[in-house]
Amino acid sequence: MKRMSMCICAVLFAATGLSAQDQWWNKEWESRVPLTLNAGMNPAKGMLASAKIAGPSAKIDLNSARLIRADGKEIPCQLKKDTAGNYFVGWKPEDLKMLEKRTYCLYFSDTAKPAGPAAVDFPEYFPGMNLIPGAGFTSLDNAGHPEGWAMSSKGYGIKDKWSDQNKDQMKVVTVDNKKALELTANAVVHVKVKPDHQYKLSFEGKYDADRVHVTVWYRGKTIHEYLARELGVDNYKMQMAAMAKGKWNNISESTFIYLDKKTKQHSFGNKKLLKYTELAFINITVKNGKAWIANICYEDITDQGSLKVTAGEIEKAGN
Repeated sequence: MKRMSMCICAVLFAATGLSAQDQWWNKEWESRVPLTLNAGMNPAKGMLASAKIAGPSAKIDLNSARLIRADGKEIPCQLKKDTAGNYFVGWKPEDLKMLEKRTYCLYFSDTAKPAGPAAVDFPEYFPGMNLIPGAGFTSLDNAGHPEGWAMSSKGYGIKDKWSDQNKDQMKVVTVDNKKALELTANAVVHVKVKPDHQYKLSFEGKYDADRVHVTVWYRGKTIHEYLARELGVDNYKMQMAAMAKGKWNNISESTFIYLDKKTKQHSFGNKKLLKYTELAFINITVKNGKAWIANICYEDITDQGSLKVTAGEIEKAGN
């Protein structure tokens, strides 16, 4: 009976000329989000479209997602949740033309629903999904420190054990209506990565200190594997732009540099990580003062290409 009602909906779209946004696809799915896709200048086959559709306070069954194009066609998709608790949808548009614009509605529920068309060969993470442990600063230990983060007095990605001496060097606070990580010394968090993938780090930062640097260093399986022997490289990192003191800065970077030990030349603007790379550690250096880091996100953008997706507000059936 459910399958028959879905078929009837598709026929109605075709017969009446109504778009997927004009008519509710199936009232058994009580929620939906309108999505607008812009193909950009260089759409290519296999590119992944993705968008954040809800925050961590939402309750959504990950298997309930059904993506309906404006002409009523159902598109294979996947719904995933990132480390900060945000919900993301991903799909692979077909036959996109340069600068083409398409509209969809993503239907979902807080209870289990029949499976939709199979989504195959999708990546583990969608663009926009945060890979940083504890990035939402909601999962805290008894002392108020976010999961996965640590102080790093020695640098080089080495995590210090928490003690009475350093426990107050990191706090989760609210500053200018932003939930932020407040630091008075060097801190670090580790993230697993893959070779031949491109990543992007973005955050909002503010500081009142002598110096603050944010750097992503790349390693092999551990922080001690510099890859100098395997690849002949050194100084393999993503260096973030300097922040202006005393005000919030929006910072992002998606390329990295490294030093070729043989030629003694730096290579700039590289996108996909070198082979053997398996670990990134995000190092925040703070000297003589305080720094605040908000909305920090480290994401895999390998399959994004030129596609841009805008999500609307969540709508409810019957409203």
